[in-house]
Amino acid sequence: MKNRKPLVKQKLPPGWSEASIRRLAEFYDNQTEEEQLAEYQAACARADQTVMSIPNDLVPTVQRLLARHQQRNPKPRRATRRTVKA
Repeated sequence: MKNRKPLVKQKLPPGWSEASIRRLAEFYDNQTEEEQLAEYQAACARADQTVMSIPNDLVPTVQRLLARHQQRNPKPRRATRRTVKA
């Protein structure tokens, strides 16, 4: 029998569960190209955010800066969308 390392429990972001991550992955895996384009265009049209291209080697640095900014300026949690049946 081979020596196996114990599985490490992955730390999830606050408010997330394995089920919510699976639902999100399934949503994006099943999105059509038209839906992807519409989502991208909506993101680009937001007045409170900027979409830009950065070199791959700068991604980790930008991620750290964004995380630091978010820690200093936490946003209130967004209400979830719910469908109301009439």
